[in-house]
Amino acid sequence: MKVFSYDFDVETGAITNKKLFIDRRDSFGEPDGMVVDTDGNLWIAVFDSNRVMVFSPQGRHLKDIIFSARNMACTTWGGRNSDILYIATGKDRKPTAKAEDEGGHMFKYHAVGTRGVAKYEFAG
Repeated sequence: MKVFSYDFDVETGAITNKKLFIDRRDSFGEPDGMVVDTDGNLWIAVFDSNRVMVFSPQGRHLKDIIFSARNMACTTWGGRNSDILYIATGKDRKPTAKAEDEGGHMFKYHAVGTRGVAKYEFAG
């Protein structure tokens, strides 16, 4: 898994200066939905991996949060204090899928001591 960062010019909308932000090629799964918390940490739902990975603003891996669904997908912050991470999942339809896989459900994770940042709406 590789994640890149870019510089973004608010005035022109130009996206430049591609940089490797996270290099986890030794890991498995594909990055899917991403959100940021108020500390600048990046929370990534990793499809085909049962987990959400959390990275510091410098790209250092902080922790994995493991779920009972293999295909973690879209993420968003919610709750009265924006301290609940909601994660949508996809059903594992592979012939090797485990019967107990809970893909296709919504999950919530109470992020104690963490608050989410609202997503920006892109108008361009």
